[in-house]
Amino acid sequence: MKATLWIASLVIVASVSFFLSGIQRGESHIKDKIFNDIMEINKLSATKEDDYKRTFINNCLLARQVYQWSWYRSEKTTVGYINAEKRYAMSLKEYNDLVELSWKLNRQLNIPFDSWENYIPISKWILESSINPYAEHNTGEVIRMTGYTVEGMVIALYHYKHTLCIQRGHPFYIPELYENPLSEQRMKEVFRNVENVVKFDYAYIQYLLSEYDYRWDWVLTGFHFGEAKTLFWKSSGLKMIPNYRLDGQWGKYFLREYYQNVFELAQGISLGRMDRISRFEEIVGIFKRSGNAITEYINVVRLRLKAEEKALDMDEKCKQVQSQYSQYRAINEDLLSHISILNEAVFACRADDAIKENNKLRQWRRKVVDLFNKLTGMKR
Repeated sequence: MKATLWIASLVIVASVSFFLSGIQRGESHIKDKIFNDIMEINKLSATKEDDYKRTFINNCLLARQVYQWSWYRSEKTTVGYINAEKRYAMSLKEYNDLVELSWKLNRQLNIPFDSWENYIPISKWILESSINPYAEHNTGEVIRMTGYTVEGMVIALYHYKHTLCIQRGHPFYIPELYENPLSEQRMKEVFRNVENVVKFDYAYIQYLLSEYDYRWDWVLTGFHFGEAKTLFWKSSGLKMIPNYRLDGQWGKYFLREYYQNVFELAQGISLGRMDRISRFEEIVGIFKRSGNAITEYINVVRLRLKAEEKALDMDEKCKQVQSQYSQYRAINEDLLSHISILNEAVFACRADDAIKENNKLRQWRRKVVDLFNKLTGMKR
């Protein structure tokens, strides 16, 4: 049996060799093309999922050095709040876990391994808050880092529980969201966990992708401006996002700016070009400065109120000093007048060789002493 297989193999090899030799003799360029194609196929098959994942993680870690804000941890002391220990908005482990989870959930969205679209979710988070789960922009967001308002969160939660019907075992499953009742405060507690934030965001993105036929420009616009407007544009037959609002409101607001910045950021990270391309730096700077501007404004208002209170206090003290000075001046003038009268009386008595002071002289002396004591008492 082994001998038979060996003979059959020898015959096959000889046939292939004869075939290749015939090609070499007649059409050598065809043989070269065959071997080149084989080499290309080998190269493609050599690139595995782990290779793409490694590239994805490396690019995202490089992006962290460019796009994650450094911030100071604020500590309360007896003299007020002080800034201490400068650090990244997320620790390296937190950020790495976020990137690993993002790669895993990208597979749930059926994004190809080698597509720049793998970087869209992380670019969206960077644009919203620079991957800072603690950022508060005071723009009405409920879930930090992703930019959901109360209305947007309610709509996304409806699709999460009823449209997508995400159940136990699903990669996007968050058990706390099925608690009853589920208050807004409880929602905020659930989404203090970054993993829950990421899962919820991916779930809503998956719904939007199915709704808009995997058109990322429509998906991101639907997330940013709301489903109602975007569905209206789509039902109206528009093939792309309009430049400006069709109803004339916000006439100068460029509607494509949000998704275009996400696109540019995602493509820049995928190419390793972390240079804050286009208008991204300016837009992220606005997000970053919004909270600081409000804080600074509040501090200025507090200083003004303190200054006004201080001014009112100083004005009251000034009035008291003026009143006391007026009283002091009146008493001082009265004292000087009685001293003058007393001196004249003493001289008159001495001129008359009077040895004993009469009653009136004693009264004037007593009056002068009383006024002097009163005057010195005011000084004290």
